[in-house]
Amino acid sequence: MDMDSYLSEPAKDTRKKVEEYMSKINCACASLFDKSTFASHVIPEIAKLGVMGGDYPKELGGKNFTMMDMGSIMYEFARRDT
Repeated sequence: MDMDSYLSEPAKDTRKKVEEYMSKINCACASLFDKSTFASHVIPEIAKLGVMGGDYPKELGGKNFTMMDMGSIMYEFARRDT
């Protein structure tokens, strides 16, 4: 099933950025998991990707992503972080 046909263009772009970012930091996340440590240093980088508040309405500063959009973006985080 082609999920991209259900996603907005901005969500596709954001998902691709998240996928690339998570590919770069994947090894660092694995070592933090073993130590039961949260990777708080990645929060500013994730904010730059445009993910935080993505499902908020545009008038409140969000991207107005649908739940399908956000789910596909969060999948990219989970896929690399597990």
